[in-house]
Amino acid sequence: MAYVPILKGKVGEFSALEHVTPAVRSCIRPVMELIPDPDVRDALETFCNRAMDAVPHGTVLTVDTGALPTARVLEGDVGGPIARLSESLDLRGVLMCPVVRCTDPRDVLVEAAQAVVVHQSGVCLRVSVADDILEPLPDHGQIRGLLKVLRLEPEEVDLLIDAGPVHSNVTRDRLADRALATLEALSPWRWRRECVLPPAPSRST
Repeated sequence: MAYVPILKGKVGEFSALEHVTPAVRSCIRPVMELIPDPDVRDALETFCNRAMDAVPHGTVLTVDTGALPTARVLEGDVGGPIARLSESLDLRGVLMCPVVRCTDPRDVLVEAAQAVVVHQSGVCLRVSVADDILEPLPDHGQIRGLLKVLRLEPEEVDLLIDAGPVHSNVTRDRLADRALATLEALSPWRWRRECVLPPAPSRST
């Protein structure tokens, strides 16, 4: 059992991660979402520098780059966000577990597979059941194809089911049922870990 906080890679969040006690550190599995920031020239390098200073040695940082463009981030860069993060975090001694989705294009999955070789920390498969980004439930063939590209077995993959924001009690109950049904449907696969992000109150609630 582990607590899986979803963080945005901000200074305060990295500071909190840096100062957690060893006991707390042993039972958390932070997921960092990189969000485009027009005020930061190179969001990836800024993120990696913060991680180098704050992430405790040996902690595996699960990183979700799904909100970033998959193409080159800066003129002259080679590779997408996962490739750049993998290289930069490895140089800084930070272990990375990339987040992937069944809807990711092949080149993104190939970069994730290369990151797995470098960091030896597997991947995290994120499946959304949220109303605003509802994805079709991946079938057996899609998951098998994903694992083939990643060159991984299910035992090397964390399953993260995201129920998304809640706008009402009715929405909450519907999303909770949908998340549990998705977990049950995907449970025959022998995942390394399974986590359901419960429906969270929206900012307008």
